Amino acid sequence: MIRVGFVNLFAVREWLGGLNYLRNLLQAVTGLEGRQIEPVLFTGTATDASIASEFSFLPVVRTRALDRGHPLWILRKATQRLLGADRILERVLASHGVAILSHSGDLGHGAAIPGIGWVPDLQHRHLRELFSAGQFAQREAQISQALGACVRLIVSSETAAQDLRAGHPQHAGRIRVLRFVSGLLHGGVLPRAGELRARYAIDGPYFHLPNQFWTHKNHAVIIEALTRLKAAGRPVTVIATGLMEDPRRPQHVEQLRQKIARDGLEGLFRPLGVVPYRDMLGLMRHATAVINPSFFEGWSTSVEEAKSMGKAVVLSGIAVHREQAPERGLYFDPHDPEDAARALWEAWSVFDPGTDEDAVARAAAALPARLRQFAEGYQGIVLEALGAAHG
Repeated sequence: MIRVGFVNLFAVREWLGGLNYLRNLLQAVTGLEGRQIEPVLFTGTATDASIASEFSFLPVVRTRALDRGHPLWILRKATQRLLGADRILERVLASHGVAILSHSGDLGHGAAIPGIGWVPDLQHRHLRELFSAGQFAQREAQISQALGACVRLIVSSETAAQDLRAGHPQHAGRIRVLRFVSGLLHGGVLPRAGELRARYAIDGPYFHLPNQFWTHKNHAVIIEALTRLKAAGRPVTVIATGLMEDPRRPQHVEQLRQKIARDGLEGLFRPLGVVPYRDMLGLMRHATAVINPSFFEGWSTSVEEAKSMGKAVVLSGIAVHREQAPERGLYFDPHDPEDAARALWEAWSVFDPGTDEDAVARAAAALPARLRQFAEGYQGIVLEALGAAHG
């Protein structure tokens, strides 16, 4: 079996969507019948055990070469600068039979182990105001490096692929689209509605907005929409989960809190922060509908989770959301609170428990085939990349 190396995935621990993406990819691959590839994780010796346990279904190799500040790590970085290649990490990977590196950059000039790059999104090109000149340049350099050094580069949407092809036509042949599919808990049981209502003091029906509280996730338009619905005598409740901080806009969450208090929405917009993944999926399952008002996505994890669950989704009409095309999607203009209020009230008004149960059952029946297609798509990219590297 061909061994595929993944290095230090746990570095994305503050980016829950990225962590969910990688967990779902690797679970889909390991569950593929007759598979030809075996993912192997490489990490430092002091990796957070709670994060590492989420990938316990994979072989995990711990090495001092990935322990920041350790003498071997320092030597590795020094040789990288000197040689333009990561010879020490390459030796570690080779000693464990790794044939190709994936989603982890590349090993540099002259490496015998080829790399498959991954660009989660091109947000910096579309939302320039959220990035400093240095941050923008760094992202562009990383993309150029990946396109030039990796034999294949994965993006999650045709929307992102078009952006890359337009900016880097000379590397268009290396770009591959792999649309992410959420496996949810891969057969695990979700909490019951009553259990969640008691745990989170939820009284009555609600929408679920499961996004990090980053500026571009656009919670503000939903808060404005709730203000309008309340004024019209049509109050609805939104339960929001996700990391409640934005490193690029430290004042953002506090500004949202002030807006909620000023408009008297404390009982209508309820931020819970980060909750266990099982609970997050349970809140989604028992919601009237899922919301994603984002200004930009590479391929929305929350929309994909809702699709795999068969839930209705109220979402911004951005290009990638339309490409994701949830069967029960209601779109709105992310810049227009009135349009968001319209879509929310429409979803609230038409909700029917029987219809919802039928949609959930259809999605559950379709999910194994969707996951198989996802895993086969990734395996195909790995095999193609190895053929290109050695051809």
